[in-house]
Amino acid sequence: MLPFRLILLVSAVCTLHTIAFSQDRESLQDAQRILWAATPQAAVQLQQATGRPLLVYVTADYCGYCRKMERDTWSNRDVGQKIRDRFIPLKLDAEKHAEIVSRLGIKGLPTTIIFSGAGEHIQTVSGYSRPEALLPVLEAASPSIVSIRDDDVGRATLPGDSWDFRQTRSTAVRPSKDR
Repeated sequence: MLPFRLILLVSAVCTLHTIAFSQDRESLQDAQRILWAATPQAAVQLQQATGRPLLVYVTADYCGYCRKMERDTWSNRDVGQKIRDRFIPLKLDAEKHAEIVSRLGIKGLPTTIIFSGAGEHIQTVSGYSRPEALLPVLEAASPSIVSIRDDDVGRATLPGDSWDFRQTRSTAVRPSKDR
């Protein structure tokens, strides 16, 4: 009788551990998940309200490379973080939004299109993209995020501009014209 209870106890502990581990993994995956805008209209409203670039991912249920991109690229921790921090993401089903896909001139799937915060086309990436290929595209298309603390003094050079950091409390700092 004792071995049976021991086996039962070990089984229960293993089961609880497995359940707890899977819940932790699911929470981590939820934290890394990209929250795609519900509709094109909602995405555009968010883009206009925040000034963030709009990332449009065009996909279809029948597209094998789209599934691969969702599994490999969109679920990548670094890609997800960059998109959550800097973009308004919109996933468009090519079949449900055929008119928009036609107006965008999309010929193949998957396709990723990036628009600036002002709505101007920045870049189109046609076909499957690995995370290491997409990250530089996302970096180039999104505004730099600079942390400004109270004690930051000096100068930082960003691509195409010099920014003058004077003691400030996280306020916008305009480019210095005299440098």
